[in-house]
Amino acid sequence: MRSSMSHQTITIGDEDITYAESVLLHKGQHFDDERRRFIRNLETIDLQAVPGSGKTTALLAKLLILAKHLPFEDGAGILVLSHTNAAIDRIAEQIGPHCPRLFDYPNFVGTIQNFVDQFLAQPYAESYLNTRLGTIDTETYQNEIWRRFQIIQWDEDRGKPGGLLWPRHAEAAKRQAKSEDERGRIIREGIERDAKNMYLDFGDKAIGLFRDSKALLKESANPKYIALRHLFKDIVITEGIICYAYAYHLGSLYIEKAPQVKRLLQRRFPFVFVDEMQDMDREQCGILESIFRGEDLSGSIYQRIGDKNQAIFSQEISLDDIWTNREMVLTLKGSYRLSPAIANVVTPFATTDRIQIDGRNTSNINGMTNNIPPHVFVFDEDSKGRVIENFCELTKKFTKAGKIPKDHKYPFKAIAWRKGDDGKFGLKDYWNDYEAEAVRSKTHHAYLKSYLDFGRQEGWKADGLTNIHKKIMGGLLKVLRIEGIVNPDRKEGYISEKSLMKYLRETKAHACFYDKFKMKLFLWSRDIYQGHADEVYPHIKEFIPELLQLFGKQLDRASHFVNDESRREHLQDANASTPAKPRDNIYRCPATGIEVHVGTVHSVKGETHTATLYMESYYMKDGRGPKAKSFESQRLKDQFDGKCLPDAAGDRTKQSARMVYVGFSRPTHLLCFAVHKDRFDESKFRNNGWKVVYAFERANASGE
Repeated sequence: MRSSMSHQTITIGDEDITYAESVLLHKGQHFDDERRRFIRNLETIDLQAVPGSGKTTALLAKLLILAKHLPFEDGAGILVLSHTNAAIDRIAEQIGPHCPRLFDYPNFVGTIQNFVDQFLAQPYAESYLNTRLGTIDTETYQNEIWRRFQIIQWDEDRGKPGGLLWPRHAEAAKRQAKSEDERGRIIREGIERDAKNMYLDFGDKAIGLFRDSKALLKESANPKYIALRHLFKDIVITEGIICYAYAYHLGSLYIEKAPQVKRLLQRRFPFVFVDEMQDMDREQCGILESIFRGEDLSGSIYQRIGDKNQAIFSQEISLDDIWTNREMVLTLKGSYRLSPAIANVVTPFATTDRIQIDGRNTSNINGMTNNIPPHVFVFDEDSKGRVIENFCELTKKFTKAGKIPKDHKYPFKAIAWRKGDDGKFGLKDYWNDYEAEAVRSKTHHAYLKSYLDFGRQEGWKADGLTNIHKKIMGGLLKVLRIEGIVNPDRKEGYISEKSLMKYLRETKAHACFYDKFKMKLFLWSRDIYQGHADEVYPHIKEFIPELLQLFGKQLDRASHFVNDESRREHLQDANASTPAKPRDNIYRCPATGIEVHVGTVHSVKGETHTATLYMESYYMKDGRGPKAKSFESQRLKDQFDGKCLPDAAGDRTKQSARMVYVGFSRPTHLLCFAVHKDRFDESKFRNNGWKVVYAFERANASGE
């Protein structure tokens, strides 16, 4: 057994990298010099990596090597953060079996939200509010605020708190509304939106709105203030319910009131790695900088990994205010996803830290060169509905020619920035069957019954019973979390399905319960699949006290979540006796038989496609008159021509460029762009290697 050693004495050599290659890469593959330089580096740096560069794989290699030295003799650990649970799950799946210690105390591998909840928000609540947070979920928090606010908003004895928000929307409603009824609707919707985003600042005691620095109310003697303060204290302190943004507020207060916590976290985590850094917002980035790179700089090695040019989730247009480069910045320029032709057209859309992408996906398994030029479909009003079909015909042509592998690993996708559900030109103009609500299933719900109702919907997808099982388990885990039950292995952190089942399976006293529980989960999933969610619901409610008893708990704080059916989320045909038509947003081409997944640019971020069709869409006008720009093809003409985006470009132009950069960098083989003929400048595209296809001429030729 390897003896523990200090984190300060670790160096990474060739034999370590060879070990990581044997775990992460295919036989005969090796990390190049770029990646080896990053893997070896144990200093505070930033890594800027182009799309498809394998940056996460390089990070995993470093983690595998560091994990060989666990446990550290000084009791310290490794902190690994990413933006989503899916990203963390991928890390666990790829290297978990090879370094299980990395996923145990004192290490922490999770999302930035998990980290803030566990190490900052929860300790603040316990130390300064004398409460334990049971629910950290934005939807639950907003539903609870709105429910309680409606009761008091026009109560004269409470100073009519609704009057605090009414003026914020009255003037806009007056300008926008065409009737008195519409004016009232606009104001009511604005009040609801603001009410759901209100909070009590436990620092200066002001009542404000998240992401708005101006306080709404501070006078402690004001009846409105008194009523709202009681509302927030009931929700946060009595019920233990906060939203994600509230967690960052409490976390910041904890650092302010107990600055020694920074030193404790620095000692516990001498290695800090943040993947997908570009997806962090101002609060997330700020709180990490405060802890690990504040005025009292620690010995923590803090590495941030990502691609600023893919920052389409950030609320800010300029990332420089959020992510300022370290003194040392390493780069990964080589993309193993993109062909040279695609890399060439993606590069000009970079908005910052511009790196000439080296497209290294140069050959197919069949030995043919991967060199399909990017194609642009030019359509008119009559042919816009045929663009996706044209895309299918083109993919079929290249597949038949062997330039796209027949057994391609990744899907074909058609994407646009805007959905078009606001009446502006978007996805629905290209394919009217696109369903905005079907894009993404919710993972969190306000009430237990909603988990079962939505489980019915999930059941009609592939792996139906598995999806329903996940929904049931999600509801049960939320009960455990609300009641304050933590991971049994670590004695801290959220309990997961894996940790729960492991605890039940390995605890002799619960062996019979474990077998019974698995059988119940199967039977409940089967019955929901058959359309009996309403019948299953009372059985699960009866089972919950038995589950809680194993942890010495009884149903208390989660009672509202478990028992309340009156405000269940709306789900059309959730329990219909026959399944509704699946809304999977897959275009099935009648002419070619090819399936194309249709969605937004946001929905495909981080994905790899075999072929991608990017369809231009409307997003806000820049200016007025004939020179007003609203589409990517208008704002980014010079970038389609191969010229880099200037530093002086406007915010919307940069935002458009980031969308195109993300969308264009998905495919391994074929990239297509769709543009209306009135906005098409042929010379710009042909100059940079685009092949032009006039979709409206094809439609006319076919007799349409």
